[in-house]
Amino acid sequence: MEQKLRVGILGATGMVGQRFISLLEDHPWFEVVTVAASPRSAGKTYEEAVVFAQRVSAIVVTRQGAQTSIPWRREMEEEQTWG
Repeated sequence: MEQKLRVGILGATGMVGQRFISLLEDHPWFEVVTVAASPRSAGKTYEEAVVFAQRVSAIVVTRQGAQTSIPWRREMEEEQTWG
């Protein structure tokens, strides 16, 4: 391929988006030129947004129940002992 295809990744801070970014990092056909995420990531660096997503995931997998295991936003903002 003469020129790489320029691509964007939606949901870049989520688990699947992070995986896409890592898979396309040195890909011979594609070049990641933009990433997008939910409004919760607005104003944050990519690293800050990913760390926040990982913190939420860490809480979810340690609690019982599906819906009830998701932490409230204020809970995440108050918790300063993570990463």
